[in-house]
Amino acid sequence: MRTKSNDYDGVTVILTGENRLDQVPASHQSLVTPAIREAFADPPAFFLALAKQCSFPKMALWLQKLVAANDWSLVLHQAEPEFLSLAGFEWGNNEVKGATIALPHQPNLVGLPPTLQTYYSLVSEIHWNGYGSAGGLDASSNPYPISQFGFEIQGAAINPERAYVWGSSVHGDMLIYTYDGQGGWFTHDTHHVHLLGTIEETIDWIFTQLLARSDPKCDNSWE
Repeated sequence: MRTKSNDYDGVTVILTGENRLDQVPASHQSLVTPAIREAFADPPAFFLALAKQCSFPKMALWLQKLVAANDWSLVLHQAEPEFLSLAGFEWGNNEVKGATIALPHQPNLVGLPPTLQTYYSLVSEIHWNGYGSAGGLDASSNPYPISQFGFEIQGAAINPERAYVWGSSVHGDMLIYTYDGQGGWFTHDTHHVHLLGTIEETIDWIFTQLLARSDPKCDNSWE
């Protein structure tokens, strides 16, 4: 077991298969949820089962590729403020883009489109550029409407009060979904909306990029 400082004025605890959960210090025990405890017993088997349950083909394939490499660690990120704390399994891979995958713990799915309810029944946050960096999908509990920015929306015609941020690119552009089941990008500098299709099609697009070892991001040529 290793510890290190992180970018949120906290301490990160890192465990591998050689460690035990009872070695986790008291300061980090609250991050060891029942799902984390179940998965830590055999992470490859747990995530392979997750892939078999997954109804999103590209996401399922990505999970299978991660498991095949068997390069994992459990990371427990304690942060200040506390809501930025995160527990998840960090998967490395030379064939596809790896990521840290958090698991659901009493997720709030009320009001989410059905496709996202299915998605968040499998995983919580996913960070493909590392903890504390832009690039990933948020937890189910913190979507917020793009109307809060007060921008004049360009591009695809959407209702900004019914379009929610649920992820980001390395450049800070925002992945969004709409209440009526569409998904795509909202650029932070030009305030342009580009829809990729349904939420399901957007999920497949994201994981197609990760399978290609690419960083999912908005293409400026779409504007």
